[in-house]
Amino acid sequence: MWNFQKWTCRKHVYTLPALSRGDGELPVVAHSDKCNLLRNTLFPPQPMLTDEPMIDLEPRANDMEYHEVTKWEAHDTLFTVAPMNAPGITGMTGKVYQWAWLILKEELYHLIQLCTRMGYHPKEWHTSIAVALQKLKRDYSLPRLYRLIQLLEVLGKVLEYVQAHRLSYITAKHNLFPSSQFRGIPGRSAEDTLLCTVHDIEMAWNHKCKVSILTFDITGFFDTIPHSHLLDTLQSYHLPLPITHWVHSFLQDQKAAICLDSKRDELCSIETSVPQGSCVLPILAAYFTSLMIRMIHHVTSAHIEKSIQLSPLLREDKIMLSPITLYVDNGAIMASGPTLDMTA
Repeated sequence: MWNFQKWTCRKHVYTLPALSRGDGELPVVAHSDKCNLLRNTLFPPQPMLTDEPMIDLEPRANDMEYHEVTKWEAHDTLFTVAPMNAPGITGMTGKVYQWAWLILKEELYHLIQLCTRMGYHPKEWHTSIAVALQKLKRDYSLPRLYRLIQLLEVLGKVLEYVQAHRLSYITAKHNLFPSSQFRGIPGRSAEDTLLCTVHDIEMAWNHKCKVSILTFDITGFFDTIPHSHLLDTLQSYHLPLPITHWVHSFLQDQKAAICLDSKRDELCSIETSVPQGSCVLPILAAYFTSLMIRMIHHVTSAHIEKSIQLSPLLREDKIMLSPITLYVDNGAIMASGPTLDMTA
């Protein structure tokens, strides 16, 4: 009985199954081979684009004014957000930095302040632990059915949160996103997405119309956001230049050590778009897709207006095309009309 009790107190590690490389090749079994396969599969290189814009970080005439980070911003972030974050490579927790704030308040504040003013993300904060998490109820021999969540340095996350909060504030203040885009700014949650969709459906039903909805998911969205297009989008919104500089610095020279089966691989350079696990990821992803939403709605509306069959119905309000609804990388296009054939 006592032996059974001792067995329950032990730390049990259940190793992942051998990972398939496909194409009839032998599966990988060794820990280092598994890590390399996951790194190459889940951290793909930046996509090669033919119309890739040049990265232009020069000031523009209509850029928004930059405001300095206040001591209260740094303090509030460190004492409310940082304690909930898992430590990165150094193992320094949010509690440690809270203790440090009591003694080195001015030094930590000026570090955050200067990084935001100069648009610089220190290289020591570009490292992370990439923890491999399994997707639910799948064939775990396939590398694509894992997700690598990066545990970044806690003090670096403080800087990220400050920038994410400022980007969200600018977006809400200047109404930069379409009303049908959710996640990334306050007041646009998953519940709001569902309520708006249900409202549009019930409104069409009240007018005795049929409704068709096309839902989609952007595969590999976070891993394939082109840096050049993201930065060009930020510039097109005339955000304060130090924030755009910081985003460019944050995205460069990322390194990660993959943690698998409770063992950590060596630190290696990775090519990724925006680190999954970063608090700035949702708002940057929303900026990247905001122009896409407007473009899709514009092209679809133009196509309907050119249609001999649909344009008269649109002018008489007998059919309606709702704005594309997007929640991060999941979207829906809804149309309503007298018959399902017209909405298809």
